[in-house]
Amino acid sequence: MTKLEFLDILRQSLYKEVNPDIIEQNIKYYDQYIGNRSQEEEQSVLNELGDPRLIARTIIESEKIAQQKVKHGSNPNYQENYSSQESYNEENENNDQNRFRHRRPFLYTNLKWYHKLIAILVIILILMILFFVGRIIIGFMFTFGLPLLLILFVFYIFRRR
Repeated sequence: MTKLEFLDILRQSLYKEVNPDIIEQNIKYYDQYIGNRSQEEEQSVLNELGDPRLIARTIIESEKIAQQKVKHGSNPNYQENYSSQESYNEENENNDQNRFRHRRPFLYTNLKWYHKLIAILVIILILMILFFVGRIIIGFMFTFGLPLLLILFVFYIFRRR
């Protein structure tokens, strides 16, 4: 098998399975990967790569997984990277209901683990501050507020007589 045959089989295997932009990206990648080598080196690289149909199946499956992640909202970067793939699929399916399905609320952004850790620590700090301020207020209420209420209650009772 030659480089051109390999690329042709890969292109045919991907045709109508993924977005044409994705096909061209992969064809360019493998074209550059194989490069302009001698016939022996080219054959060696092609043997290492294996069957182009298997590579095409892997690309198709990874595109399907990427689309599912976009649909379920697990990574907003997929939404940007695969927006052309989504529009391609939507045009082929003629399903207008899916057009706005992949939008994600602002709160469900893809944060790094240390951003999540900082957010959790800030929430814990705020809860601790509220707890201690609440204890101080309750302590103040029992120390000064309760006796003051008792004095006002007694004053109210004696004032009515």
